[in-house]
This record gives sequence, structure tokens and C-alpha cells, in this order.
Amino acid sequence: MFFDSKRVINSNAAYHADKDILSSTMLKSALVSPLSFIHSLTTHIAPTPAMMYGSLMHTLITEPETVNDTVAVSPIPLGRDAVSRQFREANPGRFCMWIGDFQKAQFLAQMTLDSKFRGRPFFKFIEESVCERSTYYTDPTTGMKCRTRPDIEHPDFTFDLKTT
Repeated sequence: MFFDSKRVINSNAAYHADKDILSSTMLKSALVSPLSFIHSLTTHIAPTPAMMYGSLMHTLITEPETVNDTVAVSPIPLGRDAVSRQFREANPGRFCMWIGDFQKAQFLAQMTLDSKFRGRPFFKFIEESVCERSTYYTDPTTGMKCRTRPDIEHPDFTFDLKTT
């Protein structure tokens, strides 16, 4: 791989907003059809609650110092009432959730970090890794500019976190 050293993007939002360089997600839509690929480039798809929860878990596990950029915590359960709507409007672009649900997410993230992988706590692998780093390169076979953003790059493993 030939890496493009000129392009450094660290934030997840900036990485996903970049439509000029191919990503694996973009290429997956191209496998469906040319129309699907064009649609993926021209249409903003609002994240679902499941996608936002997945982003929150990624943040809690790999970038806990940025959690305040991802989530807005409400002291009261959020519903469809005016107070909840005002809270969401006051926190655009952030996953709005009740503090009780946030505490459950923190607990699950800690369980993941404490779980064993190859006989060691997973958090040890995180400590030895680079997390959420955007990499831009030119594919040597096709000459196409591409990008990737592995969740966790450890010297021995690459981890891709999933919530289910």
C-alpha cells in the first residue's frame, strides 16, 4: 500500500463525511448496483438509534475522552414530550439519552474491557493499540484512492467492534 501522508483526518465525523475517497462501505453499495453507489454518495442517511448506540460503545471503549462529543446525558428519561424535544434540539448531532441508560452503556463497555482475549484483559490490548485512526492510501493494483478506519490497531491484531 502507498500511503498518502498529506491527508490526516482524526475525527470519526470528518472521516464519514469524506465522499471523495472510497471506503469499504461505499464499495459495498457499488456491489449492489451503480445506482446504489450513487445513492450512497448523494443521500444523507440519518443514523438509527442502534447506529448511535454502536458509536457510543465504540467511544466508551476506544476513545472515552471524547464521549461528551458523542452523547448528551439527560437527568430524566426521554420521551416524546416537549421537555425531551427541547433537550434533543439543544444537543444536535449528539446521542441523547437518559443517565440510567448511559450508566448501563458504561457498564457494558467496562465488561468488554475486562473480558479476556487470549488470556489477557481486553483493555491491555487497547492500551497497546492505536484506536480509530483514519488511513488514506492509493491501491497499488487499481490506482484508486481509498480509506479505512480500523477500530483498534494492535501490533498483532486488528479489532472491529460490533454491538448486537
